[in-house]
Amino acid sequence: MFASLYLLLAAFMIEPVQATQTLKAGDVLHAGDLAYVADGSIAVEHEFLGQALIRTAYAGQEVRRDNIRPAILVKRNQMVTLRYVRGALEITTMGRALSQGSAGDVITVLNLQSKQTVQGVIDSAGWVLVS
Repeated sequence: MFASLYLLLAAFMIEPVQATQTLKAGDVLHAGDLAYVADGSIAVEHEFLGQALIRTAYAGQEVRRDNIRPAILVKRNQMVTLRYVRGALEITTMGRALSQGSAGDVITVLNLQSKQTVQGVIDSAGWVLVS
């Protein structure tokens, strides 16, 4: 019982990291921005890399999970490409985002040609996929 509890806890634990320099809220974390607390080595592979900070982190300050969120890919009023794909048919057009979001978020976009609002999912490249 204790062994399975230990394995469960180990799966959810991550090695603590600290900021190597002052990082502002909204900054996306890259390989040189974090170092492991235990030995000070640079974190080149860590689950926080590619994520954005919620609050400013100062050099030497521990960066915790509650200060991390997915990076914003689409900002409000940003021009985005809308994509509709059904089998071999693919339609693309431009739109204006009416809200911001990260990869996987559903946002509302104004289609600039038809002036209709549509909802779509943001993909990792910043396109909005409409179904």
